[in-house]
Amino acid sequence: MGSSTISLGLGLGGGKSATSSGGSPGGGGAFPNLLSGSFDGTNDMLDVALETTMFSGDFTLSFWCRPDASTASFHTLMQLGEYSGGFRLYRYPNTSGAGSAGKLKWWKGEGGFSDIFGEFGNTSANTWFNMTIIRSGTVMTAYQDGDEVDTADTAHTGQAYSSKVWDISFTTYPFDGLMDEVAIWDEALSEANITALYDSKGDARALSPEYYWRMGDGTGDTNSSGASPASGDTVGTVVNQGTANTGSGEGNAANSTAANRPLYNDTVPS
Repeated sequence: MGSSTISLGLGLGGGKSATSSGGSPGGGGAFPNLLSGSFDGTNDMLDVALETTMFSGDFTLSFWCRPDASTASFHTLMQLGEYSGGFRLYRYPNTSGAGSAGKLKWWKGEGGFSDIFGEFGNTSANTWFNMTIIRSGTVMTAYQDGDEVDTADTAHTGQAYSSKVWDISFTTYPFDGLMDEVAIWDEALSEANITALYDSKGDARALSPEYYWRMGDGTGDTNSSGASPASGDTVGTVVNQGTANTGSGEGNAANSTAANRPLYNDTVPS
């Protein structure tokens, strides 16, 4: 379990707000967002088994991220599947031989990882950003805060052996910072939906994602004791709020190792 050193409210005008601002794709009134997930940069991660067809065709991934300052060469924000068959999203906290400070890379695994995009995006420590990556046909496009920042053509489908395992952070170069409102669709969202998703601070309710992890604000989310989560609690289970969860718990995010679970935190996008 991480003893995260997140400074509450830093750069966010005194901390979280109970509702999001801007247009709401949810269309269901106030969008309560009280908690995020805090990853310690040492060993914290969440993983989930996805359906085996996920990422074999069109898809959309969207999430909110607030990285901590770090001396690491790079961090893994997201990992899909095994090393030789999946996708991986990195962020470089510092300029090094690996990359330029604040830039991201979206890699494909083909016996080893290679770039889909070059360095893209422009992110800063202690500042929230929204990242959305879509695949439409063979074209992949990245959007930061609702604006397109890179596009590339790739035939890579992200097939990973016989199963699809999605990780938020990863054991190799784990993420250090906050993560919130992570959603995955099995289709390419329109630019209008991507803009609305950013403006609403991650309210994906009306867009019907297959997988949607609210990091403490979802129905059924728990701390490690099985109780309703509060800031500072160790994560127990982050329940999938998406359409793939038909009551069987499909897509719930957790970590079987208590020492490697992130904490809930009350700093959220605002």
